[in-house]
Amino acid sequence: MFSTFNVNVPSYRANIDQQKALSYGVELGNINSALSNTFGNGFVNYFSYQNRNFQVYLQNEDEFRKTPEDLSSVFVRAGNGERIPLSEFVELERQTGASVVSRFGVYAGAQFQGNPAEGYSSAQAIEAMEEVVQETLGSNWGMGWTGTAYQEANMGSAATLAIVFGLLMVFLILAAQYESWSLPLAVLTATPLRS
Repeated sequence: MFSTFNVNVPSYRANIDQQKALSYGVELGNINSALSNTFGNGFVNYFSYQNRNFQVYLQNEDEFRKTPEDLSSVFVRAGNGERIPLSEFVELERQTGASVVSRFGVYAGAQFQGNPAEGYSSAQAIEAMEEVVQETLGSNWGMGWTGTAYQEANMGSAATLAIVFGLLMVFLILAAQYESWSLPLAVLTATPLRS
């Protein structure tokens, strides 16, 4: 079993002093867009060239967004028009977290994959996984399946039900064909013995 989920990826958390920013007359939206467009990237618009549409993204050069000290090189406008560095309002805090948080439905999720050990069926592996998740994570956590495991876990007694209805259908067809209720029983019971 393996998982691509990793919660030890180094990252920064930006703490914005909202009261200080508002006292300078700087809108919080301007701080957020300056942070995201300078240290991340931001969609600007589309442009057409030779009958193709291209997306335009705004992003700072790598050398200007490498360290936390680069905050002092990015400015926002105050209410009086003065340029103020982001470092005046934003403090970066080093932390670790997940590199990618995927979603399963509306919930945050972690993907993991596995195969049954040699000598075990996929149904036994599904049951073992559900037991491990229940014991390890408790009742506040859930687990969902995708692909063939989803179909197998939700199938339940559908195969047995399908076989029973199939036999009933064959019996009714034979009863209509032979115009008898006893002859189809003889045919159905003798068929598995035929070799």
